[in-house]
Amino acid sequence: MTIEQFRSNEVLVTSFASLIKTNEFQIALDIVRDLGTPREVGVPDGVSFAEWNSHQNARREGYHQALDSFLALGSPLPKRRSDRDLMPSLEPEE
Repeated sequence: MTIEQFRSNEVLVTSFASLIKTNEFQIALDIVRDLGTPREVGVPDGVSFAEWNSHQNARREGYHQALDSFLALGSPLPKRRSDRDLMPSLEPEE
């Protein structure tokens, strides 16, 4: 199943959204988010500071992107706007 399929299923989204709101889930989420908090770690031998920092930042961004994607499962896909929504005076094609 893809994220689009999940988010298109109203039952799954509603069920997951109610789960996200529980105190237990929020505590667990806080713990997992804390695991992604930057920690002071020395640069390994043979690696430049810039390379190491770049790697750490990419890892952190990916970690939080994954968490955000996971939480997005609790919100339905937004309705796609049609051309007519954007330009109400648009003439229909023949």
